[in-house]
Amino acid sequence: MEKGRNGGMYEAPLSPVAHIFLSEPKREMVIISFVIFQRPVDVGAVKSAMKISVSNCPLLRSVPVTRRSGRMRWKELPEIHIDDHIIILPEELDVENIHGETSETYINAYVAELASWPAMSRDKPLWEIHILSQRRRCIVLRLHHALGDCVSLLALFLASCDLGGDLSAVIPSIVGGKNKEGLLRSIARAPLGVCRLLKVAWRMLLISVFEAKYTLYRMEDKTSIAGGLRVHLMPRKLATLSLSMDDMIIVKNKLNAKINDVFSGIVLCGLAKYLLLKSPDEPFKEAVISVGNAFNVRGQGAKELMLSIKEGDDIEWGNMVAVLHIQMKLVSPTKDPLQYVRNVRDTLNKKKKSNEALTAFKCHRLMRPSGGKLLERLHNRMAAHTSVTLSNMMGPSNPIFLKGNPVIKIGVTITKQSTPLQVHMISYYQKAYLQFLAASEIIPDPDCLSSCVDEALRDMKLAAVNMTTSDREVNQAGPYAWLTKITYSMPSRGCPNIQPKTFDVQTFN
Repeated sequence: MEKGRNGGMYEAPLSPVAHIFLSEPKREMVIISFVIFQRPVDVGAVKSAMKISVSNCPLLRSVPVTRRSGRMRWKELPEIHIDDHIIILPEELDVENIHGETSETYINAYVAELASWPAMSRDKPLWEIHILSQRRRCIVLRLHHALGDCVSLLALFLASCDLGGDLSAVIPSIVGGKNKEGLLRSIARAPLGVCRLLKVAWRMLLISVFEAKYTLYRMEDKTSIAGGLRVHLMPRKLATLSLSMDDMIIVKNKLNAKINDVFSGIVLCGLAKYLLLKSPDEPFKEAVISVGNAFNVRGQGAKELMLSIKEGDDIEWGNMVAVLHIQMKLVSPTKDPLQYVRNVRDTLNKKKKSNEALTAFKCHRLMRPSGGKLLERLHNRMAAHTSVTLSNMMGPSNPIFLKGNPVIKIGVTITKQSTPLQVHMISYYQKAYLQFLAASEIIPDPDCLSSCVDEALRDMKLAAVNMTTSDREVNQAGPYAWLTKITYSMPSRGCPNIQPKTFDVQTFN
């Protein structure tokens, strides 16, 4: 992004992804993030924090405008009023507690309702904050996806919070900075640059062929959770799940995987359990489904981006995200549950070695000047041919505060996507918070699905603890060898058809 020369006002072109999100009002994607505090929310503290964020980010002061050429650009407004973006829910409207609704259920229902709201008005910057009643201790941020991705939103929020302790311990570094080479070294490596250029061109060709094929027809088996072109118009339901990061790290270390591999594996395993639960009288049919995995391709992580915001440096704002589409097989959940993590790990490692995410992102940038409509249709068709979209972020590992009020939970989700199921995970203070946003006509009970995912992590943790030094020895011992040594009870979490499981002999702490 760059600053304009007309009176110092900020003006910049839209990114390729932002153009997609703003081109069609019915498909305008909005990031909805909710933050739950330990004490009731102080409205004055929220306004003060937003003034800091608005002053640090020019896009929060800008609106999209269309030039005579037909192209859209961001244009900074001379003045904005914070009060115009704050929506305070009156206490008398919060009557759900009378019917026995918990705060978690109420917040989930409120966020799901926001997911069906009409497009945001472009007369003012595309963001707003909803402050729920005092008993909920929650604020909900509704921000247009064209303004930025979830990583930049997290960095912006952290820049307005009080971070206790060592900064490197509070926010671990995720992505390193860009590798900058000197001029002489670049010239010395010029012959290798030609080879790299040819290699990148070949990758772009392969990715273009794959995306074209992916756009033309569905590359997955037909299942009960398959989507379509009009899924984004369906009402949504939201379910949340809290998992232990220590349990995920146990599985991660045993399989030499990454947290993203474990996260994707437990979601797919839980999805297989959910499909089996929905058809208990039919034999389980192993199916291939398409999964979209979002990756941050910027040269900065949330920590580096937050420091840049605080210091006023140049930042890579906007949408620096690429989605890797992979085909995963839903094997029977009665088999080795760790196989899901192994399959995801091996598949994503091949994708990462080919640098497909960054290459695809550059391809989309090249298509922006002349292929805006083509890029929009490509994105919509690929989303319609995807059953599940996954995204995860590493958040603070220590408690954070907003003007002295401790934050106890953070959640984020994205609306108006054509995929029937979106699962977003953000880690915070030794916990992993998952949000399941599902099309209610396809997945009417996301709470049941979250219970299946919870059970999947339990199974994987127990299998990892009892796993021997080699996967081959585990397979020879049989898929149920690790179950005979453990005792645990799995709560139903809103899914009455799932009964708690108990096994004898000894317990695991």
